[in-house]
Amino acid sequence: MFLTVSTAIAQKSETRTPGSFTKIENSGSWDVEIIKGSKDEVRLESNGFDLSKVITEVDDDKLEIKLVKGNHNNVDIKVYITVRELEAVGNGGSGDMILKSDFGANSFNIGLSGSGSITAKNINAEKLSVGMSGSGKVIIEGGQADEANIGQSGSGDLEAINFTAEDVKIGKSGSGDAAIGVTESFTVGSSGSGNIYYRGNPDKQSIGISGSTKLIKQ
Repeated sequence: MFLTVSTAIAQKSETRTPGSFTKIENSGSWDVEIIKGSKDEVRLESNGFDLSKVITEVDDDKLEIKLVKGNHNNVDIKVYITVRELEAVGNGGSGDMILKSDFGANSFNIGLSGSGSITAKNINAEKLSVGMSGSGKVIIEGGQADEANIGQSGSGDLEAINFTAEDVKIGKSGSGDAAIGVTESFTVGSSGSGNIYYRGNPDKQSIGISGSTKLIKQ
């Protein structure tokens, strides 16, 4: 009984409305869940951590989630975001970011520079851009685009074999693997060691490999 009561007291929740945004940038060790909804809102949950030390601010249409400067221990929080429209996500921390709804935009951007992962359901866009320089994974479970540009310099993998684009361009110098679907045009430039897996029968292919990368059709 004592433990149950203590846990309940330690748990904190706070809802914030920092303004409208279509881009989200996370730079911490906490997990972030994103859903599509009728408002732009952030809900923070904590097990004992002071939520006043968590900054959620919007700058140039981008929601940034970070801590106030200083040394922080036991940062046990989770972030739940509701957004009306989403065009870009970035994860530079060690926490995981999960897009739990399908999202669509003319241009959709994914940036990963940390050790955490980004997992998305279906993304439908005219143009998808993915930039990876960290050790974490980017997972796209499905969707489609007219054009997909992938830049990969880290050790993390891109897992998007069930995502399909008409025109795919991949530039990689890292050790991570990449997997994607392509239907018409496929351009690859690789000086890294990770393999590239692709699904589809693109008519146009321009392949330049100077490293140990292998191109493998699925």
